[in-house]
Amino acid sequence: MLGDWLGIELGCREGSNEGINVGCEEGSKDGTSEGLSVLNLGIIGAAFTIPSSNICTNTLKTFFNTSTNATTHEWLINGNPTSTENDLNHTFTEAGEYTIALKAFDTESCEDTYSQNITVYNNAADLNLVEDIAQCQNSTLVINNTVLEAGLNDIQSYEWQLNGSIVGNTADITATQSGTYTLAVTDMCGNTNSDTINVIIEDDCVWPGDTNYDYIVNNKDL
Repeated sequence: MLGDWLGIELGCREGSNEGINVGCEEGSKDGTSEGLSVLNLGIIGAAFTIPSSNICTNTLKTFFNTSTNATTHEWLINGNPTSTENDLNHTFTEAGEYTIALKAFDTESCEDTYSQNITVYNNAADLNLVEDIAQCQNSTLVINNTVLEAGLNDIQSYEWQLNGSIVGNTADITATQSGTYTLAVTDMCGNTNSDTINVIIEDDCVWPGDTNYDYIVNNKDL
C-alpha cells in the first residue's frame, strides 16, 4: 500500500480517558510501524483548588479550575449541577458539610471527575438573641443564641457581658441578675458581631393560675 494513508482513530479506551490518533505518516513507503505517527491528545484531568481560608455562610467564594486538556466543565454541589463556568463562584446560605465535584470534558467526549469535601460554617452576622424578657426571681432563665447548629464548631469565641462586665464565655448563659446582657462572637472566618438583650428579674411575682407557687403554670396547679 505504497503512499497510502492508513488512518486509525481510537477514542477513550475502556478504563481510561486517553484519546489517541494513529496513522501512517504522509510519504511513508508502507504501512509498517516504521512510518506510524502516534498523536497523543493528552489525558484529561479534572482538578480545582478550594479557598485557602475557612468558608462561612453568606460569603462569596471562588473555586479555581486547574483541569488539564479539558474544553468544557460542569460543577456539582452535593450531586446537584450548579455551574458550567470555568471557575465556580458560589455563596452558601446554610452551614454544613458539602461535596464539591468538577466534571471535565474534551472534544472527544472523554471525561474525568474530581471532588473535595468542605465544611461551611455559620457567619457571625447570623447572631440573634431572644427578645427582651422579664422573669421571676426563683425561676431559671437561659439566654440562647441561634448561631450554632448541632454538630458544628461554628464559633471561635464567645463573650457575655452584663452591664459592661464579663460574665461568661459559653454559647448560652443563665441570667440571675437584671440588666443588659451582651454577647460578642467571632466566627471561624474571623467575622465578629454582637447582640444584646435586656432582662428584668422580678423580686416577687406569681403567674396567673400558678396556685402552687412554683413559678410554672401547668397541670400541677389544678
